[in-house]
Amino acid sequence: MRHYILTFLLFSSFLSFSQKAEIVPITSYDRVLRGELGDNNAITMYLKVAQSSDNVGYIYSVKGWYQYNKIGTPIPLVGFWTGSEVHLFVSEDDKFNKNLLNFIYEGEKGKQYLHNFMYDMESFSSKLPQIKERFHLKIEQNRIQGDWKSNGKRFWVSMNSNNGRILNEVNYIKLPNGKYFDLSNLGIPSRTSFEVIASANNSQNLILNYAYQANLNYSGRCGGAATSGKIALVFNEQYALQSYTDAQLENCYRDLTVDDLTKVSETVTKYKTFDYSSSTSEEFVVDTQKATIVKTAPKK
Repeated sequence: MRHYILTFLLFSSFLSFSQKAEIVPITSYDRVLRGELGDNNAITMYLKVAQSSDNVGYIYSVKGWYQYNKIGTPIPLVGFWTGSEVHLFVSEDDKFNKNLLNFIYEGEKGKQYLHNFMYDMESFSSKLPQIKERFHLKIEQNRIQGDWKSNGKRFWVSMNSNNGRILNEVNYIKLPNGKYFDLSNLGIPSRTSFEVIASANNSQNLILNYAYQANLNYSGRCGGAATSGKIALVFNEQYALQSYTDAQLENCYRDLTVDDLTKVSETVTKYKTFDYSSSTSEEFVVDTQKATIVKTAPKK
């Protein structure tokens, strides 16, 4: 009996550590914020994504509520969350609220699409009679703060925030020992998509493809471009990260492109990139059998 148990445990251990590493994306669509409105008025906000803008990347209409903690009665909110600002409104007009969540306003000028007013929303919304209360907040490093306005009154608002996103996308690597490694630790934006393209040494060596939109504003510089490349990760036997090598192959802001590509063998490819912003070149040797990337120093 002990022989069978030992065999089972060894087999289970083998299965566990023979599993391949895989990307596990986790996305949350809501936020709870806590802070103050005016002097000593503790408030709590709950907001969740309603729609995403088709015209401007990473701008969302949101709905939820806020409450004065001493009172505890939720006050409904609708509004917008951009990459740098949060605009929230209290209105009792159900049609207005529904349209706003679809980035539409219907008034004297007919139907207007609010994508066009997103970066002037404070001024635009001040003229809308349906709004009873307004929050206009700036996203700072660790806080979201700005003004609350209603009936000629104006108070300062400051909310705690560990990041400026309403939609949080976190990518993890699930490793053979069952541990999860948070890829945001690599300093690459959270909106990045990853793919495991090579694995060796029981997934202690990995190569990932990555790509993310260069500019969240489609109309801005590099708005339609992607920043992309490959990244090699090296883990120790306990699957703690030891080192990583980032081979960036495309970057619109740096005018970085692949200048030359040489197929050395079935598993080895040499990339030569040129950075037009600094007139420097780099070489990366990518070995998908060993799951390694060897990088040379930039050359003028």
